[in-house]
Amino acid sequence: MSSKVTDRKVYSSIVRNISQDIEKLSKKIYKRIFDKLPHLNSQYSNTDKRRSYEDIQYHLNYLSHSIHYTQEALFNEYIRWTKSLLLSRNLSRKSLVITFESMKEILEEKFPTEKKIVNLYLDNAISIIKDEKRRDFSYINDTNDHKEVALKYLDYVLNGKKREADTLIRNLISQDIDIKDIYIDIFQPVQQEIGRLWETNQINVAQEHYSTAVTQLIISRLYDKIFSSEKIGNTLIATCIGGELHELGIRMIADFFEMEGWDTYYLGANTPIDSIISSIINNNADLLAVSATIMIHVSTVEEMIIQIRKTEAKNVKIMVGGYPFNIVPNLWEIIGADAFATDAQSAIKTASKLLR
Repeated sequence: MSSKVTDRKVYSSIVRNISQDIEKLSKKIYKRIFDKLPHLNSQYSNTDKRRSYEDIQYHLNYLSHSIHYTQEALFNEYIRWTKSLLLSRNLSRKSLVITFESMKEILEEKFPTEKKIVNLYLDNAISIIKDEKRRDFSYINDTNDHKEVALKYLDYVLNGKKREADTLIRNLISQDIDIKDIYIDIFQPVQQEIGRLWETNQINVAQEHYSTAVTQLIISRLYDKIFSSEKIGNTLIATCIGGELHELGIRMIADFFEMEGWDTYYLGANTPIDSIISSIINNNADLLAVSATIMIHVSTVEEMIIQIRKTEAKNVKIMVGGYPFNIVPNLWEIIGADAFATDAQSAIKTASKLLR
């Protein structure tokens, strides 16, 4: 038996055991943390304690998925996001370090012979948390040809000024600014910046949801122009897999394909696999575009691909996208897709190559 096959079995065993025992492991890690930080028992409310326990389960889930795909980069990025999120909400760096040190200790007890593999991920995590360097950046920067307009649009949507935001976009249309440029230079970076501002606790959930809803509304008012392109005879199904709720990115991709003359069927967020398969078959689709912005949804995309290949929809080309695929550029190959794209523009180019 080759070492690669043996390693694969070891990794699979770790993932399976974490998944099966996640409740038990979470309780042990939770107890270890509170033993080390006893003041939290009086300082934390019941809600705080419940959230701490849920966070531990999230950490284990993300660790399990990263090990499943043998991709340290996925877990590293999750840790950077977690660090930014929790430190901005007044969790101390010391508490976060102790959380992952406790996780490491419990998992060493659980996997004494495989601890070298698990520790590779957790040692990196602890190092990232201890690093005090700040990552100050904005998705709306000097590389954007419409930076000032994007900043004005961001200000409008964050402050509840949907009419002003709508007027701003309509004025750009009247100035013959290409709709694709509006998508790429305004809608896309503004949504990314809104996500960053929420992550760093500079805006709340209500502002994030409202801003996204306003952009969705404004996009819907552009459809008389988007749907005016001459058709070229190709059909796209665009969707988010079950559990995935971040749908605006894949909606924008569907709109780009519509502007290129494709017939598009946008299925929205949280779409069941059987419904996706039925849509491919019923519409004789040439291409399926699937978005997964969260790492733990990648395995669901992989399962969808496996199921599609067993049906009469098996010949459809499958293109994936989303944050995990940007972090690990060959992840799309690992899960059996035909291609991946980083954004709407590259999706169009990739689709043209796939269908030649």
